[in-house]
Amino acid sequence: MHTFFSRFMLSGVLMLGFANTDCNGTLSGSADISATIQITSPDDVNHVAPNQVVTMTVVTTGVTLVAPDVTPTPAEAQTAAYLQFYLDSDSSAVLLVAATATVMVTIPTGTPAGPHNVVCRVYKHDGTPTNTTFNLAITVQVTVGTDAGLAD
Repeated sequence: MHTFFSRFMLSGVLMLGFANTDCNGTLSGSADISATIQITSPDDVNHVAPNQVVTMTVVTTGVTLVAPDVTPTPAEAQTAAYLQFYLDSDSSAVLLVAATATVMVTIPTGTPAGPHNVVCRVYKHDGTPTNTTFNLAITVQVTVGTDAGLAD
């Protein structure tokens, strides 16, 4: 009887231990989504103007794109993610939040001429940034009219 009781208690502790580990892993949000991202643009990214809208096609693997204001289905919950776009660094102002395969990113007014990157970072649906990013290189061209903006 003592042996049966000990085995029963041991198996119960092991089952609780496995359930607890699984539950903690799910709730903690510490696991990173295993994702890849590729971005292309049909626009001429070598000649972009400030305040221009740049169309981009986003291909992701390992995630299900779900807008942050939409509740993912139970089937989507583990891989639900959305995208945030920035200019040059993900510590700059957010240009766009999206969960679609085609996006239109507006280059900020006042962006200086020269090479820049549109940075896209994948975020877990709970708002946690992942390590998955993609940089789309663009070159901003600033043109000044011959009249320097003066009226006749």
